[in-house]
Amino acid sequence: LEQNGTLSLKYKEESILATLIAHQYTRTKKFRKTINKFLSFLFLNNLITKDDLGDKKRIQEIIVKNKFNISPKQIESNFLSNGFSLSGTRGQELFIAIQIAEHIVQEIYQKNLHTIIAPKKHYFILSDAPVCIIGKNDELLEVNNFWNFKRDDGYAFILPISPKKAIVFGKNFKQYGQITDDDLAKSLVAMVN
Repeated sequence: LEQNGTLSLKYKEESILATLIAHQYTRTKKFRKTINKFLSFLFLNNLITKDDLGDKKRIQEIIVKNKFNISPKQIESNFLSNGFSLSGTRGQELFIAIQIAEHIVQEIYQKNLHTIIAPKKHYFILSDAPVCIIGKNDELLEVNNFWNFKRDDGYAFILPISPKKAIVFGKNFKQYGQITDDDLAKSLVAMVN
């Protein structure tokens, strides 16, 4: 990943890394639950039909591109969709997660690649849901958005790869740079954890 303290990746390697981050984000149980809530909301509001789920183009249009601009706040505040969950949809959830991951890869790859070096006595927590997505105003993504990153160029995708280092795709820093400023690194370590 690095040579003499500088990131050294070829196009193919950077593409693979972007793909890894997207799939690490979409493969979790939490993400599948989000998809289920999203689908439940669509069905309860007659915005999608059972036949749409078998059509890749319709899934791309309605779900991946979020045709109806549905926000997490809308779903949480909807009386009918609270506590409602579709059953027997695991295969569709995984299929949709893959479609979303493909979409996310394109967004990630348009950003600059950096590393964060954790300051002394600070460490990244490595977990089963390792990807953290931070918005322009340092808010976590899930607060205000689903998977549409075109709304804000300030998003950064962070993946801890060791207790002392994380990789970042974002536009806020110079391409292939290391984020070593102690205050900034401490803030990012705390936010990711």
